[in-house]
Amino acid sequence: MDNNKQKTVLILAANPTSTLRLRLDEEVREIENGLQVAKHREQFKLVHKWAVRSRDFYRAILEHQPQIVHFCGHGAGVDGIVLEDDTGQPSLVEKEALARLFKLFAVKGVECVVLNACYSEEQAQAISQYIKYVIGMNQAIADKAAVAFAVAFYDALAAGEEVEFAYGLGCSQLVRLGEHQTPVLKKTLIHKADIQFVAGDIPPNPYQGLSAFGEKDAEFFFGREKVTNELFEIAHRQQLVAVIGASGSGKSSVVFAGLIPRLREEGTWLIESFRPKSQPFDELALALVRQLEPNLDGVEKTIKVGKLAESLKKGEVKLHQIASQILENKPHKQLLLFADQFEELYTQCLDKEEQQRFIDTLLAAVHQKSVTLVFTLRADFYGYVLSYRPFGEALEKFGHKPLTLMSREELRAAIEQPAQKLSVELQTHLAERILDDVGQEPGNLPLLEFALTQLWSKQNNNSLTHKAYDEIGGVKQALVKHAEDIYRQLSEAQQQRAQRIFLSLVRLGEGTEDTRRVATSKEVDNDNWGLVTYLAGSQARLVVTGRNDKSGEETVEVVHEALIREWGRLREWVDKNKERLIQKRKIEAAAIEWSDRGKSRDYLLQGKQLKDAESFQKTQTVNLALSGLACDLIQKSIRHRRNNNAIRTSLIIPLGLLFLIGLLTERELNKHNNRQILATRKLNTSSAAISRAAQELVRSGESIDSKYDLNGVDFNEGNIIDFRNAKLIGVKLIGVKLVGADLSSAYLRDAYLSGANLERANLSGANLESAKLSGAKLSGANLRDANLRDANLSSAYLRDAYLRDAYLRDANLSGANLSGANLSGANLESANLSGANLNGANLNGANLNGANLSGANLSGADLSGANLESANLKDAEFGCSTTTDQPITECTDLRNAKNLTPEQVKQAKNWQEAEYNPEFRKLQRKFRF
Repeated sequence: MDNNKQKTVLILAANPTSTLRLRLDEEVREIENGLQVAKHREQFKLVHKWAVRSRDFYRAILEHQPQIVHFCGHGAGVDGIVLEDDTGQPSLVEKEALARLFKLFAVKGVECVVLNACYSEEQAQAISQYIKYVIGMNQAIADKAAVAFAVAFYDALAAGEEVEFAYGLGCSQLVRLGEHQTPVLKKTLIHKADIQFVAGDIPPNPYQGLSAFGEKDAEFFFGREKVTNELFEIAHRQQLVAVIGASGSGKSSVVFAGLIPRLREEGTWLIESFRPKSQPFDELALALVRQLEPNLDGVEKTIKVGKLAESLKKGEVKLHQIASQILENKPHKQLLLFADQFEELYTQCLDKEEQQRFIDTLLAAVHQKSVTLVFTLRADFYGYVLSYRPFGEALEKFGHKPLTLMSREELRAAIEQPAQKLSVELQTHLAERILDDVGQEPGNLPLLEFALTQLWSKQNNNSLTHKAYDEIGGVKQALVKHAEDIYRQLSEAQQQRAQRIFLSLVRLGEGTEDTRRVATSKEVDNDNWGLVTYLAGSQARLVVTGRNDKSGEETVEVVHEALIREWGRLREWVDKNKERLIQKRKIEAAAIEWSDRGKSRDYLLQGKQLKDAESFQKTQTVNLALSGLACDLIQKSIRHRRNNNAIRTSLIIPLGLLFLIGLLTERELNKHNNRQILATRKLNTSSAAISRAAQELVRSGESIDSKYDLNGVDFNEGNIIDFRNAKLIGVKLIGVKLVGADLSSAYLRDAYLSGANLERANLSGANLESAKLSGAKLSGANLRDANLRDANLSSAYLRDAYLRDAYLRDANLSGANLSGANLSGANLESANLSGANLNGANLNGANLNGANLSGANLSGADLSGANLESANLKDAEFGCSTTTDQPITECTDLRNAKNLTPEQVKQAKNWQEAEYNPEFRKLQRKFRF
């Protein structure tokens, strides 16, 4: 290497959220320290980029023109190196893509590439066709070894040594670690003039298509410099910065790629962004937690976000207090929150009170000058802002920046300058032709970017041509043509499913244009998710997938509202189904409210509403199928109506008015007496009498609530233990004996059942949300379909309990005895099972997303098909067990477990003894442990 001029070392680091944490910060810090104290430190300039995506990889090289490119992170052998996608999830870059990339940059001065990642030798071999020195790893390399090699390698270069010597020094530091043969140096004697380019060798695309420009895309963001400067000045003058403009005017881009990079350059701003979506407090809390505890991850992060969101919503904690906590010990720093696409507060959050509480929360912090709030809003939602007086007054006080259409010269800059930066020219008059097609129509900016993206892929000899522009259909037709091409490539069955997917992603406007909406995988049907993934892929790019940070559910939305506006086929689908779409959304909204209210009978459908929902369900098409929750609501509502009709019929008996009055009077008297028995608990009152009184009150339709103290009552002294459909809201039943009782479909929300004996009790379909069941005896109990969300079952005895399809999300089962229990299909998302005994338990198909299984005994447990995404398996006990009932030895079964990573498994005890798929065994060898 030429040692006479300053060299730039570009370090690109990636450690996606779902991969094993690496000590990348230590690696970068040690390299930086070594270069700074070196004798020849003036010859080296170090630049590092974190959380790199594919396009960040090449953009950083373009910007900094390095001589050495150093990648640190994960490798996956033949599958490539692991970067991040737009959601922070792993994205593999294969060797062919890397080779073609470095072929382009070989002529730009890149002399050395270091791939400090497991199994990266294949990529190194491919790159070495064009780069003189390339280092890769021929197997997995431990974190400690990776850091040691990198530090010694750059120490040698900084001392003025050549690459071969630096490589040898790096390997020498790995002898004591037994990994000195892992790094491999590929040296190729090639002159950049010898590299031959072919038609397929085109620079990476600088245009964004239908996606907004992000903060990392700032270097290719042109044309909005004037607006950016104005917003920059406003942000220094006032606490509220509103960017309001038409759909497709580039609001998000001007903030993300214009304003925020300018502010970051000052070094005094802490910046977080979020979108309101359907749960605005959750999204705000997530942004705040990222600043409060940046290293928090997994279950702990989910819990922290949930608690903070609830506290903000209830007003128990104020936003300005959180801001003060974030800024504590950070003098001269300012907190900026960017709420992108603020119209989602009105289109996706359907609770008007929550909308107003959220706005009040933000404005209170703005008025106290503890937060600078920037938000973007579609102009057709301006009326929504004005309809809430405090928001309208705030906007009047601070003013706002209307984002007007780009001038012709601004558009010219957006077209020409990104291409010029990559040494690509537009044929004569092509820019003028494109500008004429764009015109001055609102919403044309995303269509322009999409057309440029399509045009770029058809360039010829570093030139964008008129012929290629004709082929894509120009600005007006490029998007429509692309969408139609993708649609026509689908089979007939896939086209039918695509229609359902897209219809679920459109929210009908009420006095506004139709907007995109975020749908969950359940809404579009899990069976359609494979097609969703294809439509989100690089070939189609018509939708964008993501993940709800709180629930963990996968989500999907249309890539841009321009697709809804411009694609004739989608507009036809929407117009044809408009009335039914409105009806479907009403039913779905009712189902969500019913679910949020604990599936209370008070929120079931009745009368015409139920009749219309029944009719819709019977006549629904595949494209407008209701969600499982909505279907459940309709069925429960029909059953409730049937029961009520039966009761009414039984009362229409010609017994005479006086007899009826007497009967009712007697019933009221009985109720009064039973209330007295429960309320007074006289010393001479037997458990049998209390049991009968309680059951008679329940049968009469009366709820038993917390004013009745039934602690320690032995209900088994009564002849009949029947509390079917009982309402026992918050009732204190500590230490009660209900062995074999029938509590099916009982409403026991918030009930105190600590220490209760419920052995062999029938609790199928019971609502036990937030119930206190710590230390309760539930061995052999039937809890199928029971709702145990947030229930406290710590140290409960659930041996051989039947919990199939039970809902145990966020439940506390720490220390519980669940040996032999049937939990197949149960929802245990984010549940606390730390230290629980699950020896021989059946967890087949259970949802354990984010569950805490630290220290749990999973010997012999069946976890085949279970979803273990982000589950904490630290110190969990894997292995084999033999029970008295089943003398055959059963081992922890993790075959076909979903979303299980080798990193999770490695934290468990005796993890080698569990059963895995052969494919999973192979995966373990691909990553650094």
